[in-house]
Amino acid sequence: MAANALSLPGARPPHAPHHDALRRRPLTVAQMKAHAKANGCLRETKVEKWAVLRDITEARAQLDLSAPNLVVLDAVATFLPERALQMGDRPALVVSPSNRSLVVRTRGIGEATIRRHLAA
Repeated sequence: MAANALSLPGARPPHAPHHDALRRRPLTVAQMKAHAKANGCLRETKVEKWAVLRDITEARAQLDLSAPNLVVLDAVATFLPERALQMGDRPALVVSPSNRSLVVRTRGIGEATIRRHLAA
């Protein structure tokens, strides 16, 4: 008879999260309002990514972002090929850099630290 995976020592039920990073933080009212406002923007609206990052840096206290959060965000932005960002009809603002590439572009921040700041 085959052993049931749940009966093995240290086995987790299939629905159990493997890592705390899988948990999502609750949204604040301000974040929900900002999301609703962003949804109201015209799809043709273009913004310059470095200007947006400067604005985020200036508002970091209100956004509850740390300096390492900003370093990781800046590194991720470098993977976007265009300076001007536009919503458009498809998710062109999604990037999937390798862990190693992120370590290089964050000037040596460790992979675990990068993951923690991406989850924040």
